[in-house]
Amino acid sequence: MKIQFRNFKIRHLPDHLPLERAEDHPIPDGSLGVRPQGKLPKNWKPPVYHRK
Repeated sequence: MKIQFRNFKIRHLPDHLPLERAEDHPIPDGSLGVRPQGKLPKNWKPPVYHRK
């Protein structure tokens, strides 16, 4: 696989910006996991996420 970029700009952000936490953006109940690349077993099912 080959990835190429052209004409992009890097913007430096100020150091005083607040960081976002994962707790601020929880995964909704019933969300399915991402399918991995490559060969998977025939009985593979994506994980279903639940809040704890």
